[in-house]
Amino acid sequence: MWSGDHYGTTRPHGMLVGGNPAEQIGNPGETHNTYHSPENLSLLHGPPSNDVWLLTPAEMAWFGKSSQHICEQIKDPDRNGGCTVEEVADHITHDPLVLWGWKPGPVREPAPGTPEDAATALLEWMVNGTPCPQ
Repeated sequence: MWSGDHYGTTRPHGMLVGGNPAEQIGNPGETHNTYHSPENLSLLHGPPSNDVWLLTPAEMAWFGKSSQHICEQIKDPDRNGGCTVEEVADHITHDPLVLWGWKPGPVREPAPGTPEDAATALLEWMVNGTPCPQ
């Protein structure tokens, strides 16, 4: 989904990329680097970039999900890529695609806080038994 102040209303990604796993490749015959390059363009709504830009699997999307659903998903190895909460915290602070969210380049709003803050919060949550809202 595309969302944010510059987009007006939230709407589906416009490059034929959707929630159906068969749609995760975009236009037939095109690869991710057709639109994504190693560096961001200084262009409003330009494609985000990273050397290894890939989409998160559709089943891991959080858009429109409740806090309870996201909470359960983060701690469920069957739905989080086979990770423990500790490994998810490590993933947040080391994966280049995740780190991009905190340094998305020009004309983009970064994720709040820092990756270290997010990882610390996850580890504290783990120590406290990983409770989820009901």
